Amino acid sequence: MNITFAYAVTTILAATLTADTENPTTTSTLIETSNETTDVFNSSVLAAENESSTQESAPSSRRQTYQPLVSTEAKELVLDIIYCGLLPVVCVFGIVGNVMSFVVLYIQGSKERTNIILVALAISDTLFLITTLLRKVNHLVSKVDKNAAFDVNMIMQAQVMMLNMLFGRITSALTMLIAIERFIAVYFPLKAQFLLTPTRVKFAVVFLYVTLCAAFAPLLNLYKITYVFSKRQQRIIPYIRVTQFYIDNADFFDVYLDQFLNIMFRYIPIVLVCVFTVLVVLRIKRSSVWRRKTSQNADKTKDEDRVTNMLVLVSCLYISCLMPGTITVTLRFFIQGFNFVGRYSNLFNLMGGFILLLECCNSSANFMVYMAMSKKFSSTYKRVFLCRSPQARGLDVTASQNTLASSLSTIAK
Repeated sequence: MNITFAYAVTTILAATLTADTENPTTTSTLIETSNETTDVFNSSVLAAENESSTQESAPSSRRQTYQPLVSTEAKELVLDIIYCGLLPVVCVFGIVGNVMSFVVLYIQGSKERTNIILVALAISDTLFLITTLLRKVNHLVSKVDKNAAFDVNMIMQAQVMMLNMLFGRITSALTMLIAIERFIAVYFPLKAQFLLTPTRVKFAVVFLYVTLCAAFAPLLNLYKITYVFSKRQQRIIPYIRVTQFYIDNADFFDVYLDQFLNIMFRYIPIVLVCVFTVLVVLRIKRSSVWRRKTSQNADKTKDEDRVTNMLVLVSCLYISCLMPGTITVTLRFFIQGFNFVGRYSNLFNLMGGFILLLECCNSSANFMVYMAMSKKFSSTYKRVFLCRSPQARGLDVTASQNTLASSLSTIAK
């Protein structure tokens, strides 16, 4: 019997986490004995826990005989570097940067439509990074206590995994909204002020948040934690199990998870971002000469150009960081065994680590983009967080010069 998508996720989580803290043979045992009923799943878990010593010594007739492209040792080493070294640093840096971005953009106000979208983007990016840390915190905990790491990860994965997916897809939708807004602003500059009012942009942002939350809400009821006694560990341990709600609607959720959500909130956003970003770049290049020769509203044109260039860079960063994941998700439909448990599982899981790191980089880098390309953002940041505005520094320099001049005059007298 084929393992359905959501149940495969449950089984793989249990198998992977058990393999991380127990022994590598548990993974194949769980996958081979899994079924589409909760009772069989629980019995498989208990069998894997309570009879692991027998499994370690007895060879399996169904053991894979092919040579993997990436060895298990190499995969675990690279993923350990990513999850214990690179990912926490990127996430912490991104959380701090997004919080500062939110404060600066909030102070600048909602009169500018781009600020509204960027505030919403800072929120989704922050929540995505926080949930990513929660999902992968077990790798750090495992360096101290493997049993605690196992428990923490099982509990977190039951709900945090879906929340992490939700906030990641909200970021995609908001980036798509940025690309559409810049397309209208560049191609229809006179109509943009009437089509894209702050009120309409706020409505669009709220609509995206509500729509995505509604789309992902049923997924929060697919998994739950059950506690079982492990004879080998001599303690009660948590395990993920599918709910009756999923079992009653298994066929629907298989299509909904693996096809509908991917098409609607992964493929469509990245395709639209690519298309609108390319069109905006082409229009900017064609009109750059004319803009330089136009003297009317030159300052306003320069400001609009800087905003456009900044948002185009945000879109390009999104494409660069999300495209590898989109390609990987697509390849698993065409390459047999390129999935969590197939022939190329080590390569697939290794790619998953890099993809998650890239998505975190996308959610962490916007603050640097704003600082580098927006004078208004940089000025507000310095005024808020350094407590000194450029005008104040200019006055301080003038006052210092006047004081120095007075001192020299006194000495001369």
